[in-house]
Amino acid sequence: MPIPERFILICANRRPVGHPRGSCGVGGGAEVLQAFAQAFEDNQLFGRSSLVMTNCLGPCGNGPVVGVMPDNVWYQRVDPAIAKRIVAEHILEDRPVREHLMPDAAWG
Repeated sequence: MPIPERFILICANRRPVGHPRGSCGVGGGAEVLQAFAQAFEDNQLFGRSSLVMTNCLGPCGNGPVVGVMPDNVWYQRVDPAIAKRIVAEHILEDRPVREHLMPDAAWG
């Protein structure tokens, strides 16, 4: 198998409900991962790109957080519908979904 062109990092870290930092897992990270997996299957992307479920990526209050590497593009508050748009527009068409980009200030 060739080296993937892109790695999609999807935070699914779970903290207890009510934790002051929040968590992507409580916010639907697993459902976002599943939506990406289905979109990858539908578009035959496995092998070209790789899905990576992660623990905490940092900006928990903006979760679920998704990163596209090596593009260094970060998305915030991703839900399953946004995940499908990221695949359709960013992964397949090289057009980041601008209205869901995470601002640099979110990194602290």
